Amino acid sequence: MVLQFLLILVAATPPNAQYTLTCKLEGKTHVKLRKYNFDIRNYETIIDRKLKGTHQLVQTDFEEPTVYRISIGDQDLGRIFVDGPGHIIIHKKEDKYVVEGSPGRERLSQFHQTLSEYEKRFAPYKDQADRLLEDENWDQIAEVNIEVDRLLDEFYKTLRNHLEDMGTSGAAYVALQALDIHKQAELFEIVLSTYQLHHPNAGITTVLEEKVAKSQLLSKGKTMEDFVFPNQSGTMVSLKKYRGKLVLVDFWATWCPNCLIEFPELKKIYRAYKTHGFEILGITTNDNPKKWQHQIEKSKLEWTNLFDEKAELYQRLDIKQLPANVLIDENGQIIGSHLSPTELEHILSERFNGS
Repeated sequence: MVLQFLLILVAATPPNAQYTLTCKLEGKTHVKLRKYNFDIRNYETIIDRKLKGTHQLVQTDFEEPTVYRISIGDQDLGRIFVDGPGHIIIHKKEDKYVVEGSPGRERLSQFHQTLSEYEKRFAPYKDQADRLLEDENWDQIAEVNIEVDRLLDEFYKTLRNHLEDMGTSGAAYVALQALDIHKQAELFEIVLSTYQLHHPNAGITTVLEEKVAKSQLLSKGKTMEDFVFPNQSGTMVSLKKYRGKLVLVDFWATWCPNCLIEFPELKKIYRAYKTHGFEILGITTNDNPKKWQHQIEKSKLEWTNLFDEKAELYQRLDIKQLPANVLIDENGQIIGSHLSPTELEHILSERFNGS
């Protein structure tokens, strides 16, 4: 998890509630300033020319959190987030341009540092799991997963504290881009509620509302839309084919070790409940088709697997992190999503065994 270098710039509120973006240049230098348009989900160029001396690039009333991106000469300063009225100054210090007046920058830096620290803490577990996976040592893998789950719980609590501390700063919106809305939905809702309270009509608020709404496509009770993709033999298979059965749509890839680690448990569950009308339908994207075929054979997967070559379903459902899954009932309605094998087995046991 790596965040792009960002600059969050806020200063004291002036009487006229305006914000200014001023650049003090050394020599005639090319400046490119772009503003993010949340309506079209893209940047629009504001300035793209050579300038000299001190220039007030922007002076306008503050209405809502605004995102700029600026480069000076061959130096990309990254994104600039304007979170309120104030003065933003870019000037050269030693051999590079820097920004002054950014209390939000420190908070985002701390968030970034937290991500890096936890990435280092997770790394040994990943290396250990990779070695155990090669040896197919499933018992020790299960023990490693318990430790990882504990660390994940601590990790998410720490991220929540960072996001709450950021408040209405644009840093919170950017920080969310490193997370998966399906697996960290609560964090997205915390940030969204803050924006809705303070900036209900802002572009950032609208985008987050749409993203949260999209994530609810996998909410319990929703109907899973049909999809059609080729299986290993190239035959097109649709979800509708499985109506009348309980189906786990399992999103996985060969480069996802946690996906492979789940296979033995899924195979046990599949064998136990297949005769009751339970099926698994694997979906893979962003992968090498030959490696995909090989992994299916190596893992001895007993269920149908499909290849979403253009990531159509992944994009439709906003699947960002693997493994991921959706459990669908006989009528195509979602029972649950992002279930662990243990949670899945519990649901199936209650449904088929009445226990």
